[in-house]
Amino acid sequence: MTPAQLEEVLAGSDEYAARDAVRAVAEILRRPAHDDHDWMGLSLALSEAAPAHRSARVREEIAKACDAFPDPFFDAALTVLAADADPYVREHARRAADRHATKKKERHKRDAQQRELDVALRAMDDAEGGAERPKVRRLAERAVRRGVEHFMAQLDHELGKVHEAIGESLCRLEVETERDAPSPAALRRDVSDLQTRVAYLFSMLRRSRAYSQRITPRFERTDVAALVGEARAQLEARVRERTDVAFEADVEPGLVMDVDRHAMLQALQNLFQNAVEAYPDGTPARTVRVVARGRRAGSEVVLEVIDRGKGMSDGARENAFTPFKSDKPGGSGLGLMVARTMIEEVHDGSLTFESQRGAGTCMTLVVPARRAGAKGAKENATEKEKGRTKR
Repeated sequence: MTPAQLEEVLAGSDEYAARDAVRAVAEILRRPAHDDHDWMGLSLALSEAAPAHRSARVREEIAKACDAFPDPFFDAALTVLAADADPYVREHARRAADRHATKKKERHKRDAQQRELDVALRAMDDAEGGAERPKVRRLAERAVRRGVEHFMAQLDHELGKVHEAIGESLCRLEVETERDAPSPAALRRDVSDLQTRVAYLFSMLRRSRAYSQRITPRFERTDVAALVGEARAQLEARVRERTDVAFEADVEPGLVMDVDRHAMLQALQNLFQNAVEAYPDGTPARTVRVVARGRRAGSEVVLEVIDRGKGMSDGARENAFTPFKSDKPGGSGLGLMVARTMIEEVHDGSLTFESQRGAGTCMTLVVPARRAGAKGAKENATEKEKGRTKR
């Protein structure tokens, strides 16, 4: 599409054609490469149409698209759209401003990361002179590639674990809706389970961005027994059809701690699944025992995940937190590394273990019970109630 064609459509009387044209231009401007189009001319045409078009719905589409404009045109369009008489146009202009600011911030971070990589590679060039310099640089570049591969493998590993749980929730929901008289209580339960698991999925995607930027943890006062129960339910949804799990929970009554719920659930998920997989194939019932206690006058919470499986070999103990080192068939060696990241880096805690061949393994995590600025239980309940009201 050319700027002249766009101007012709915008000047016409067909509002739907004008809105379609704006959407098409937005797609062009958002492509990684748009050299085949006069994107400066297209941006100018839309920017000039923003305050002048007679249709509020067309101006609304322009507001949705304006974060794709180059900066000078974005600023001009946003100035008039943010003061538009139509409230929907103003709202979409505000959202576009938020998206534009986020993209700009991410672009600056990527540029900063690229500069850091260039500096590191130049430093290696300077430190290793002579004939070895090309070899050292190739090794550094290979390390960067391995880091990317590591990230992708970890993301695939983590997403795969929640996939089955979401599928199981969808299956239950489908079965219930096909009944002649679906149970409202069962539908609410299944929808709630699905919402929880989808939220967990998005939290993992959000966590994956931690490799390119820091994610600020969101601590909230959480009942430990409820947290363990939620992690247990997600574990059982994944392994129910494959093995029998005897889950034993011994949690101190009334025990609470300030956690980033999704990060802690991710850690517990990995520890629970490792405990199940520690048993030899064919074991009829696999026991996972969880013990949680407060200590140091309630300033810390100690949580143990215990199995009575085959235990770790000497090599497995040595490489327990090393990615891609696993003695389990098909294992990636990422589960414990991710759990330790969630415990140590997010919660400033510790994750240790004891394991004996033939006797089983005890994973012990210790985290501070209180965090400054954590939301209390009442605040959490209020926010959840607000969310239900909005829906």
